[in-house]
Amino acid sequence: MHRFSFPLFSALASALLALIFALIGFLFWQHDRSELEQGLAQESGALRTTFEVALSDLEQQMLTLASMVAADPEVQSLFRRGQEALAAEGGGPGGARTARLRDELYAQVAPAWIDMQQQFGLRQLHFQFGPGSLSYLRVHTPEKFGDRMDGLRHIIEDVNADQRPRTGFETGRIYSGVRGVVPVWYSGGGERKYIGALEAGTSFSAQLARLDRQFGAGFAILLKQQHVEGAVWNQYRPLSGPRAEQGCGCYLEAASRDEVRGWMNDARLPKLAGDAILSHLLAEGDKTWHLTRFPLRDYLGKVDPARPAVGSVLVWRDKTAVIAAWQRHQIYTLLALLLAYLLAQGLLTWLLRTTRRGLQSRIDEATAALSVAGERLDMALRGADLGLWDWHIPSGRVTYNARWADMLGYTQDEIAPHVSSWEKLVHPDDAPDIEAALQPHLKGETPLYESEHRMRHKNGHWVWILDRGKVMERAADGTPLRAVGTHLDITARRAAEARLRDNEAMLRRAQSVARVGSWELDVASGRLDWSAETYRIFNLAPGTPTDYALFLSFIHPDDRPHVDAAWQAALRGAPYDIEHRIVVEGETRWVREMAELATNAGGALVSALGTVQEITDLKQAEAALHEVSRRNELLLTAAGEGIYGVGLDGRTTFINPAALAMLGYAESEIIGVQQHNLFHHHHPDGSDYPERECPLCLTLADGKPRRTDDEWFIRKDGSFFPVTLTVTPIEEHGRRTGAVAMFQDMTARRAAENALHAARARLATVIESFHGGILLEDQSRRVALANQTFCDLFAVPAAPEALIGSDCAASAEQVRHLLAQPDRFTRRIDEVIERRAAVIGEELNMADGRALERDYLPIVGGDAFLGHLWLYRDITERKERELELRRLATTDILTGLPNRRHFLERMEQELARFHRFGKATALLMIDIDHFKQVNDRHGHAAGDAVLRHFAGLTLGTLRKIDLVGRLGGEEFALVLPGTDAEGADLYAERLRRTVEEHACLAGAVEVPVTVSIGFTLFASTDTGTDLPLARADAALYQAKQDGRNRVARG
Repeated sequence: MHRFSFPLFSALASALLALIFALIGFLFWQHDRSELEQGLAQESGALRTTFEVALSDLEQQMLTLASMVAADPEVQSLFRRGQEALAAEGGGPGGARTARLRDELYAQVAPAWIDMQQQFGLRQLHFQFGPGSLSYLRVHTPEKFGDRMDGLRHIIEDVNADQRPRTGFETGRIYSGVRGVVPVWYSGGGERKYIGALEAGTSFSAQLARLDRQFGAGFAILLKQQHVEGAVWNQYRPLSGPRAEQGCGCYLEAASRDEVRGWMNDARLPKLAGDAILSHLLAEGDKTWHLTRFPLRDYLGKVDPARPAVGSVLVWRDKTAVIAAWQRHQIYTLLALLLAYLLAQGLLTWLLRTTRRGLQSRIDEATAALSVAGERLDMALRGADLGLWDWHIPSGRVTYNARWADMLGYTQDEIAPHVSSWEKLVHPDDAPDIEAALQPHLKGETPLYESEHRMRHKNGHWVWILDRGKVMERAADGTPLRAVGTHLDITARRAAEARLRDNEAMLRRAQSVARVGSWELDVASGRLDWSAETYRIFNLAPGTPTDYALFLSFIHPDDRPHVDAAWQAALRGAPYDIEHRIVVEGETRWVREMAELATNAGGALVSALGTVQEITDLKQAEAALHEVSRRNELLLTAAGEGIYGVGLDGRTTFINPAALAMLGYAESEIIGVQQHNLFHHHHPDGSDYPERECPLCLTLADGKPRRTDDEWFIRKDGSFFPVTLTVTPIEEHGRRTGAVAMFQDMTARRAAENALHAARARLATVIESFHGGILLEDQSRRVALANQTFCDLFAVPAAPEALIGSDCAASAEQVRHLLAQPDRFTRRIDEVIERRAAVIGEELNMADGRALERDYLPIVGGDAFLGHLWLYRDITERKERELELRRLATTDILTGLPNRRHFLERMEQELARFHRFGKATALLMIDIDHFKQVNDRHGHAAGDAVLRHFAGLTLGTLRKIDLVGRLGGEEFALVLPGTDAEGADLYAERLRRTVEEHACLAGAVEVPVTVSIGFTLFASTDTGTDLPLARADAALYQAKQDGRNRVARG
């Protein structure tokens, strides 16, 4: 045995000790590094959560601002009127009427827009029509309108599609920002109508600056180059920040600090991979920055997380001091480990020198004793025909004796002394089982190792080996060092066991295939043995103890006395062959049992051998056959149709009661008689009906089934009646044996068909006389009926008859372009059909300006739903008359100004807006001075001319957002939104001078005109229009008292 020198062993131990301390130092450094990185990662996660919460708050703020503007009734009215004008002028940017209404809407929201910019940093206010996204008014850039953003502004498309508010980040034509989009509804005139979407948006800049101040960190928004350049107009693209071709290749949308610009240009920003948060340390000069970067998703990215992010958020903090402290800590740790290593090295050297002497003497004594024991072991192994192996586990070296090698056809010299030699000879399929037995023993979990496995003989065949062994030596920590064991050749024993198992398996398979189990009773021991198939039939686990009492417990209660009596009779010598029921877990099964009993010379029972066969399927088939026969008999008896059968000779073999009742014969008068000659021999006109033409006789001849609706049978009293006749051949074992005829009396049906034909003719006359379009659908939504008026209303080129059977849903898609609101037209049809409730007087606006009225009625017969009835009427002329009446009801005919009632309604709206926004609003009351004298001196025609003259002058001085109305006689009123006392006074004085300087030309007479004006401001205490009107009226009275042609404030 090779012995290491002491100096070499000491050097190896010292090197190992140094390696251990180096490993400890590395683990300390790795642990501290991991804690640092984990802390930075947690900080990155907190910064991402902070940013996302702040972004959510900003989105809700935008949604609130948009909702405030959308709630304004005047905004709703102007937006709706713009929608109607745009539809009338062909869409896109529209024409002159659309432009005027767009300017009015801008003037209406301008004051609120300015306030929201100053107070909330609002950057965008955008009105858009659906479907899709059609820009109507960009309040932030009013010169840009009429462009479509379908496929770009998805948040607006979705709001226009389902009228639900949404928030999110999105890039538009002009800028990228956080947006809130709300649906705008018009609720005037008793109807609620969807108009379009209103979007409020802001940029990231102010939000990033606030986060910087709050957390002491830089924040930046980076957008991918292809995302920005695929959406923003060229002239607005620089607003998104300078493009950085170096570095990340993206646009810097916003940043709270400037460091990020240098990093981008120097390509020092770390790349972001997937949705994970990136935590990265960046050294720059004498500073170390902690960079956090995570993906930024736009609105579509929130809806579909599978979409790639459109950019990223970058956050950075100065971590110079933290990194310096961490590095100092690493230096202190390294010095402490070095000192500990030097102390341990000295102690190790002393221990090695002390123990060296004692170990050497003990080794010499053990070697001599081992030699004697080896000689004894070898003699014992030869006597037991055992092969011996001795395994040094750490090195894998194995020592074999001669018998171990001989079992496999080898000599000792032919097998290498290593465990790999044994592994190569073991059968691959047995290796897992050997490992499963060996490893627990090596771990000390079992006292011995034992395995039966195959090993390859030198000649190529497999030898079965019984392998036993035990670990004889372990290290201090329990690690196995040496194991010893034996091999025994058990090939002959395994072959005998295999033959026995094959025989048993063959018997079990035979019983399973035949579904026959076996049992054996030993009377002396009382033991009852069942086969596996018997256990399966009784649903018991194999090996469950059984006896006669247990067997009886399975017998159906009704069969138990009969089975026990049969067994007792068998004990007396009678044969045992019986069918009965058993109950297995609530399921009833049928079995057949047979047994052979063996007795001794005195006639006493010694044993019994029997079989049990499950016959449930056979019993069920017999029951099913009986049930089919019974049902066929009931069917013939209960059938309403006449049914009878004939043989190949045409003679009747059976007939049911319904056929006898219809023909008027008794069964004895028909059975065995040739049926054609009895009740089918003549036509109703008296001519003969040859047998060769009879459908039943033809089927008997060629075997083909037949059906006819034009046959006549003859009753016993000689009267004829029409029938439908179905003839089917009877085939038995592939041979035709006869035919079955089934017929039905058609007398009532033919009468009903004639009545239905007449009713349809009357209905067609009514439909063509109806002053409107009619469309009748069946329950599957296919056209059942339509008239010419319906085709004319919807420009259908086909005749009404050509529509019958066509798909109504497809037809609706073909005519939807005729509607002013195509999507609402088809969606409304689906809603009405789903509810199946009557709808009367629903109005439809056509794209060409026509108006239709629609009624819907579900067609129900009893409890069955039969279809849908739609009635359409052209009400264009009626709607035009209603519009004219509405205009006359709200307009002063003489001046063309709003009348008193309409003006007060508008004034109520302005008062509500004043209470909501608090913007100063002025009210003016105006009276034409000495108007009675103008009538008395020049006549009422001149007075009317003065009123029209004053109205024209006033309209020329007003803004689009101002209101004017004639309250009665020569009295007028104005409301000036957004005007304070100084502005109201200046306007009133300017109007007074304008009227004074422009006399009225009434025919050939020039009539001088002056006015007195009183004004007041809306107050927070005004709960209705009567209070400000009273103050303005008092001021007007004061102006008159002071000499007229002047302005007074109330």
